[in-house]
Amino acid sequence: MTLRSLVQRLSSPKYRYVLVTILVSLLAFARNLYFMTSLDLASLGQVTLMTTLIMLVGFAHVGLINGAYIQYAAGNRDVNRRIVALMATGVLILVPVAALAVWALPLAGTLSSVVWPGTLAFGLAAGIVTLASTWMNNALIADGHLGRSNLINVGAVLVSLVAAFFSTSNGLMAAWLSLLLQPLIIALGAMLLDPNLRIRSLGVDRQTLSLLFRLGLVPFLGGLAVLSMHQFERWSIAAILGPNALGEFYIVLMYSAFFGLIPTALLNVYFPQAKRAYVAKDLCQLTTFIRHHQRDLMLYFVLAVATTVLLMPSILARYLPQFTQNAALVYFALPGLILLTFRNIASMVLFSTAEMRPLLSAGIGTLALFGLGLAGLWAAGLFSLVNVLIARAVSTLPGTVYLLREQHRALNSLGASHA
Repeated sequence: MTLRSLVQRLSSPKYRYVLVTILVSLLAFARNLYFMTSLDLASLGQVTLMTTLIMLVGFAHVGLINGAYIQYAAGNRDVNRRIVALMATGVLILVPVAALAVWALPLAGTLSSVVWPGTLAFGLAAGIVTLASTWMNNALIADGHLGRSNLINVGAVLVSLVAAFFSTSNGLMAAWLSLLLQPLIIALGAMLLDPNLRIRSLGVDRQTLSLLFRLGLVPFLGGLAVLSMHQFERWSIAAILGPNALGEFYIVLMYSAFFGLIPTALLNVYFPQAKRAYVAKDLCQLTTFIRHHQRDLMLYFVLAVATTVLLMPSILARYLPQFTQNAALVYFALPGLILLTFRNIASMVLFSTAEMRPLLSAGIGTLALFGLGLAGLWAAGLFSLVNVLIARAVSTLPGTVYLLREQHRALNSLGASHA
């Protein structure tokens, strides 16, 4: 492959989307670092609580966003119009619920001194808008509008970053606005650039609601199981080894967040194409998309490992010397991260064929094995950060093998039906 052909390939829409995803995440990370320099500790605590509220509100969809993304990629215009109406209705229903919570906070006694009224109001508002922005951005990706998604996300994070700079003079209010503006601009931008996402009617179609729940609930629960595994990991470290050990583990948490960016972006790029190929019963094209996804993911693993081994020691020594002695933890984390991310290959096939139960089984099985592993380490007096990461990798392996087997079974079944 010549340099010119390589540049042309990397400049294709799908790779531009991946690069923009990384850029947006880095800018959001820079915004959060800026808050650490511009706000006092009490205000930083409220910002942390606001992000926690956003995450909690994010669970309110109970899989509807997952289902909407999977179904929207099929490209059925009539169903998609009903999905837009359903999702808009669901978001609007949350508004009076949030208003009631803000009104009731002063009656909560001690809680009102922990979560300030402004934090609750902005946090719940940002959480609701984040649900809307997530769904609409997913719809853009499902329709193949990667350029529009890039434009909206870059614009939104830049506006959010500008607002964050005002936290130096305006304190917490600017920080609240900064966190609210990013999802708000994404939602408004999506409706502005894509007429199909504009709200023309409201209502809940029971058949559509049932369809989205059937498609989305299982992957939602599977993802929830993985999130629970991470919570078990962090709380057990804090409880057994102490808060300082969790601070040493922070480098693994940061690395893990960045490690997953490109695989998630690649899945977003390839899944809508694979879904449409499946709906069209084009097995040849579906197989091509799966093969390309596997190729890109494997290439990423090789580059990520090589970059980590070659560059991380010097980067830590220069910019984060306090974490130099904990660099080995990242190496022990890599096998578990690769095994967990490798599930994306199976996820794309299972999402396309709507066979979701293996995802839930793998998630619950991994969570159970990891919990048993942590308990065994504690009982044997072998609980350490390195052993926790080894336990994570070991507990992830069976579920990954199981999902890859289910992927092959689904493809074989699809091939037999087209024979």
